[in-house]
Amino acid sequence: MDSPRNIILGVGAGIAAYKAVSLVRLWRARGHNVYVIPTPTALKFVGAPTWEAVSSAPVHTDPFEDSAHVEHVEQARTADLIVIAPATADLIAQLSTGMASNLLTATVISSDCPVVVCPAMHTNMYRHRATQRNLDLLRCYGYHIIEPASGALTSGDTGQGRLVEPVDIVAKVDDLLCDSFTYPPGTEQTLTGKNIVISAGGTREAIDPVRFIGNSSSGKQGVALAAQAARRGAHVHLVAAHVADSVLEYLPKDVSVTTVVSAQQMSTAMKALSKEANIIVMSAAVADYRPQRTATQKIKKTEDATTVTLTLEQTEDILVSLCAERKKGQVIIGFAAETGTDEEVVNYARQKIARKNADYLIVNNVSGGKVFHEDTNSVTIIDRSGAIIGQCTGTKDNVSAGIWDFLTPMFQ
Repeated sequence: MDSPRNIILGVGAGIAAYKAVSLVRLWRARGHNVYVIPTPTALKFVGAPTWEAVSSAPVHTDPFEDSAHVEHVEQARTADLIVIAPATADLIAQLSTGMASNLLTATVISSDCPVVVCPAMHTNMYRHRATQRNLDLLRCYGYHIIEPASGALTSGDTGQGRLVEPVDIVAKVDDLLCDSFTYPPGTEQTLTGKNIVISAGGTREAIDPVRFIGNSSSGKQGVALAAQAARRGAHVHLVAAHVADSVLEYLPKDVSVTTVVSAQQMSTAMKALSKEANIIVMSAAVADYRPQRTATQKIKKTEDATTVTLTLEQTEDILVSLCAERKKGQVIIGFAAETGTDEEVVNYARQKIARKNADYLIVNNVSGGKVFHEDTNSVTIIDRSGAIIGQCTGTKDNVSAGIWDFLTPMFQ
């Protein structure tokens, strides 16, 4: 580094706090200024005198200790980087919801500098869906997450949850402090100037006023794709069919959202928005059939009618329509959820992309109910020739990053 930087070290209330003392020493040895902000309960693990001794700076935990100077704003204004180590499950939850109940959380939410979060906790706490959801939210905010290491835990168990060694954290932070750093890893502005329309969720086709034909899609993958594209500089419009508010909250604020119910409504919205789109992504699970007639009153269950016959008709194939009506230079990406062996699934996808005339198709194997409503996914990307050009596995946010990493060079 050419010049010393101002680093805020946030310390959560975990046993790994003792490791964070080495972080201060290492950064100080590199000439950086380090300001330690523990949570109030973190001082039960390592006391204020220790932090003040190793950092040569006063330590506070309460935003009201020096209210005349609005310390959290002052700290946030001068910081080049905030590193939180250890980040406990509770602290991660506070950060994900924007809480500002102590000096550390108030400083983080007041800052516009990069934030690095280093989780450390028991394996079960780390793997809990609430913790993973909160970490995904932090990724959406642009925070950097340094995944915990695996090994022996203080409980006597073994698993992922150990704080990464201080020297490794320092090495990663060195990369962030270099002059070339601008955006979080994997979110370089490669889609700046692109207008992208993405569909997500599952449509519902009414049988009567209270019943419908639907599917199990949660819309998580489509939302993750939209969030990733927006973070890479694109102007993104999401067409969402029955996507829960708790999923939509992952979206950056500048993503526009149109909500729809049926396949017909999705078709209308997608066609209207496609007129100005450079890239279209059809990741929604659109119903293939709908009732030929929708009852205006609830269909009653009667003792003498133990069966009901529904006559179904095909819905419009929106992907085919969009491909047929595409404007010059427009890139269209389809999705396919298939069942069978992995080889069969890819073969189905090859048949589908040839039939629909899309530029790329992203296929996943949903045999046995996999993927739907889960936070993880595994996909294969094929081009219009049927060639496999990429495969991605991991959280749906990581899969989305991989999809854009593979596809963006294709249409630059």
